[in-house]
Amino acid sequence: MINRKTFLVMVFLVLFSLEALPQAPSNPLDLQGLESMEVIVETLRPDAMNTGLSIDELVGLKALSELLKTDVKLILRRKEIVVDESSSSFLYIQVQAMEHRGRFSTYIRIELNEKVTLRNKTLHGATTWNTAFMQSFSNRNRFVQGTRQTVGDMIDEFCNAYLTANPIRQGG
Repeated sequence: MINRKTFLVMVFLVLFSLEALPQAPSNPLDLQGLESMEVIVETLRPDAMNTGLSIDELVGLKALSELLKTDVKLILRRKEIVVDESSSSFLYIQVQAMEHRGRFSTYIRIELNEKVTLRNKTLHGATTWNTAFMQSFSNRNRFVQGTRQTVGDMIDEFCNAYLTANPIRQGG
């Protein structure tokens, strides 16, 4: 017989591994003319709704969110990409983490959401660039370090696409 937590881990892995399959690359030209963006980071535990989280786990997820947000803002600013909390465009980073028997599985999704106009109708939050990745770690320390590294690599991918679409911004 399978216990509830094992079942949740299996569902998590199946559902999110489907989204993490190789994707058609986003077109860098979709980022052309983008002037600034806000950074939003969300860390989730899909099993939290059913099992509850301890105060330490809640504090840990909040701390990871803040750490990732700081990392991402630094990377963007080093590449001279404007970060503006009042921008209508936002870079959304979502980290979903599942712990099972001391191992951590994570699904990381990054997308740029922008206000777009379609047939005279303004839509908010249309995704114009995205990437996703799934991985597993043997312990909590490797999970935090590996997640930071992976998010950094994914943001570098975004920066490369952005700078390809906006070459005039490079070097001042």
